Amino acid sequence: MQGEPTGREMHGESGVTVPPTMNLADRCLDEHVRQGRGGRIPLTCDGREYSYRQLTELSARVSSGLKQLGLRPGQRVPIVLPDSAEFVATHFGAMRLGAVPVAANTLLISQEYRYLLQDSRATALFVHRGYLEKMPRDSTPLKHVIVVGTDCTHPSLEGATAFEQLLAGGIQIVPPCSASATMRLSGSTRQVQPACGRT
Repeated sequence: MQGEPTGREMHGESGVTVPPTMNLADRCLDEHVRQGRGGRIPLTCDGREYSYRQLTELSARVSSGLKQLGLRPGQRVPIVLPDSAEFVATHFGAMRLGAVPVAANTLLISQEYRYLLQDSRATALFVHRGYLEKMPRDSTPLKHVIVVGTDCTHPSLEGATAFEQLLAGGIQIVPPCSASATMRLSGSTRQVQPACGRT
């Protein structure tokens, strides 16, 4: 296209520089660390404070763990977790990989979760131990269930992966990749509805 910049960055009419690839995890977490603000506290949960540096590392470990499980950019990752540091780390960890985090309402019923899993074609799911009983495992494409709030030693959790176990795999370098985010909403007479945003 004539007049289009040949470099890696695009410049809009307003003069704002738009990079060819923008990852929200990098913008919301890593950028603060690079700018010397890694020690600042953006999150307080259950009486514990989390710095930008800590959240960057947690999300990087989640991203690396998902990569080791075989997830690829563009794949959906449902998240059924209460407001918590694990939710933040999982949301940004999926985005860091280029996967699509699907934040689901924790008040849905089993039938609605089944529709969500089938519709999103998700192969990996993050779920809190308290909601696990509502998660259908049959007739869905799920291959990996990562459970928060347990060590996965209970017989009913056979085949699941504890969140801490996923983090224990260390950190691999994951190149920045653009990603989308999806929220699954309820409260109407229709099926669970998606609300999507591009990052």
